[in-house]
Amino acid sequence: MAELRTRYNELLGIPNEIKDPDLYQLLGLSRGGSLDGLDAAYRESMSTLQRIRSPKHKSFIEFLKGELRTAKATLGDPRKRAEYDARLLAERRSRVEIVLDVVLADGFLTPVEEARVVDMAAQSGLLPDEAQLVIEEQLERRGARRVEQRVAHP
Repeated sequence: MAELRTRYNELLGIPNEIKDPDLYQLLGLSRGGSLDGLDAAYRESMSTLQRIRSPKHKSFIEFLKGELRTAKATLGDPRKRAEYDARLLAERRSRVEIVLDVVLADGFLTPVEEARVVDMAAQSGLLPDEAQLVIEEQLERRGARRVEQRVAHP
């Protein structure tokens, strides 16, 4: 059975696992990297959308064009980019903190649990060093500690 594609995937080639792309993902740019290719990525994405003639996507294409214009304006302005990055980071951190609420409820973090949290954080869009920082902060805040394996209670 063929995998269902999101409209973002179908129209812009954004990976299917990204259901709600951020401005960087819309343009195919890395959040932690250089934005030297911002203008080229914008032109390429707009060109891709302009070549699509299917009436079934017309309103979504107009929506995407607006999102691409917003992405270019936001990421191209250092002040707006810094504000956007701060909002995005706070949003993504909160998702990881919610997961850590459950994982650290018993005061321990195993290597397997930590790997799963880091993987989930990456899927949420956090960079690896950001994920580790959240984990360290939450361990300290909760007085939790890393252990090799779960401690059995009698």
